Order: sequence, then C-alpha cells, then structure tokens
Amino acid sequence: MKKSKMAYGYVRFSLIGTECEKFISEAISRGIKIFDAENEEGVFYAKTLPKNYFALATLKRKYYVQMRIAEKR
Repeated sequence: MKKSKMAYGYVRFSLIGTECEKFISEAISRGIKIFDAENEEGVFYAKTLPKNYFALATLKRKYYVQMRIAEKR
C-alpha cells in the first residue's frame, strides 16, 4: 500500500486581506483545524494539516483574502 506524501506534517500559510479574522472564524466553525495563528504587522500566519489546506483554498474564494504557502513540513 502506497502512503500519500500529504498524510503527515503541516503547512504554514499566510493570509493577507481585509477579512482574515472572518475567514479564520469560518474555517474553525466548519471543523478545519488551524493552530499557531499569529498576526505580524497585518499579515496572519497559521498552520494546518495538508488535507485541510485544500479545504481552506476553496473557502478563501468567499472572502477578500490572499492565501500563500509559507512553509511545508
């Protein structure tokens, strides 16, 4: 059985925009696990599991945010 490369680790991503707080609140209410969220000079950084990142990517279309991967582990 072949294991997926995305099964382990985390993705650290950045959020830039006017509705970052609403975006994070909506994601948590939908059951997407987000941890280590911090705000550095107007840019939000947070971590999530790789499978959750794809769910966040579809959710971001609803809000005025730009989401980029900052680090993969």
